[in-house]
Amino acid sequence: MVGSKKGLTFRYVIAFALLIVMVFPYLYMVLNSFADWTQVDKKAIPTEFTLRSYEWLFSGGEAGIARPWLKAFLNSVIVSTASTALMMVTGAMVAFALAKMNFKGRDFINNAVLFQMFFPAIILLIPTFLIIQNAGLYDTYTAMILPKALSLWAVFMYTNFFRAIPDTFIEAAK
Repeated sequence: MVGSKKGLTFRYVIAFALLIVMVFPYLYMVLNSFADWTQVDKKAIPTEFTLRSYEWLFSGGEAGIARPWLKAFLNSVIVSTASTALMMVTGAMVAFALAKMNFKGRDFINNAVLFQMFFPAIILLIPTFLIIQNAGLYDTYTAMILPKALSLWAVFMYTNFFRAIPDTFIEAAK
């Protein structure tokens, strides 16, 4: 009985320590949002607090830009919605072809998709930027949407999904 109390206490101490580690970034973010701009990211707990950041966020501060966050929010909505929709459509089309159609080179394409998934996407960052820049798409929505129009992960997931559907269902649907 005594041993189990020590074990339980030890578990609670470990859980509390992990809780502190997980909550600290959020606490740090909130505290820095109230910190003076000269103290942001300089101290874990700022010594001076102000509402200047929130004033700038809602009124635009000295620049007088009304709601400066609104354009960034709308850009995020446009890019994420368009790229997700394109990714779903293109991924589903490619995956259906790989899963249900017989054609020459299907296994090679399937293996190429799997092979490319081993590499992190960050290695394509500079080549993608150079292609976008040379295509004259720099600083456009297309430059942010087009590179994400086809996802290998989407192709992989959809392919496995379509393989799980019996061919008899597709024949019945036809």
